Amino acid sequence: MIKFYWTILSIDIPVEEHAIQLLEEIAGLWVSIRSFSIGGGWLKHHKQISKINTAKSKALRKDLRQKSASAASTSELTSDADCLDQSL
Repeated sequence: MIKFYWTILSIDIPVEEHAIQLLEEIAGLWVSIRSFSIGGGWLKHHKQISKINTAKSKALRKDLRQKSASAASTSELTSDADCLDQSL
């Protein structure tokens, strides 16, 4: 089908170089138009993924509080173990 339309367009162009230039311009425009469409689809998909990940995540303060509490308990356990080793 594309070949049919290209034949209709290029039949009035006497020089083959001009026909090739026209084909390059049309192909370039088609690629740029499609790339905007693909980019828009990718952006929409990325936003949906980000929204899902954000909804599943905990609040930052709560997460930091839990991490600091677990780090503090780990350091206490380590210091208790060091005291036991030194007493032996």
